[in-house]
Amino acid sequence: MSGLSAGSSRSAGVSLDTIYAGVTTIQNNTIGLNTDITALLTRLGKTTDSEAANTLFGKIAAIDTSTNNEEAILAGVDDIKNYVDTLEGSLGSSADPMSAETIFGRLAEMEDMMKDMGAGSKEVEDAKTKAKNLARLMEEIRVDLSKGNMAEASAKLAALGQGLTALNNDLSGLPATAGEASVGSAFEDLKTMAAGGGLEGLVPLLEEIRQSREAFNPENMTVMRNTVEELKSLMTEVRSLLDQEVNKPVVHGWLEEETE
Repeated sequence: MSGLSAGSSRSAGVSLDTIYAGVTTIQNNTIGLNTDITALLTRLGKTTDSEAANTLFGKIAAIDTSTNNEEAILAGVDDIKNYVDTLEGSLGSSADPMSAETIFGRLAEMEDMMKDMGAGSKEVEDAKTKAKNLARLMEEIRVDLSKGNMAEASAKLAALGQGLTALNNDLSGLPATAGEASVGSAFEDLKTMAAGGGLEGLVPLLEEIRQSREAFNPENMTVMRNTVEELKSLMTEVRSLLDQEVNKPVVHGWLEEETE
């Protein structure tokens, strides 16, 4: 045998099946996180919400217009505490393992998957930093509430909303980052393997395929998967051609022994 196994065919030791599975996992995790964060943002509302709005900021706005201000303040404090508790449950802890159904847990899984794919994880690190900032803000909000400082708590809730939006935006770009890095590397490895095996004629074809691909993004994952499937097919063909050349004398000798 030529020794060109699925795992060793790429210089980084990453198979195309791993890339495919990785991008799919990252996309699914991203969609789940986007949905969770969007729900949290909807519940939070905006600082401009009126008292009629069924949001946290709407309830805070109702405090100033309430005839029983003390009761409204207590209700507002409870609402904020409940929201922070909900967000804390969704966010989890930076120490959460990959199995945890939290934002930190899913980020840990995506970071691990990107490493398996041979892609950098700077974007995941940035997302984790934003998540840690959210955790810090939540602690500060709890302190403000314990001191009865509603104004500070409201201001930090607004910052919390901005942080959630920024985190959501970062997460949306992760599948594209993973796809471009890992599939781009796969193209280069396949070109190197083809050229090294005396199949230079395949290199222009591979480059043409690479350049014709649209930019990878979460909305165009079908193209991403098709690209990986096409790469897998090309990889199989290149391996087959190389194996034929390498194994040719061995097969010939074996046939001669059988004839004798």
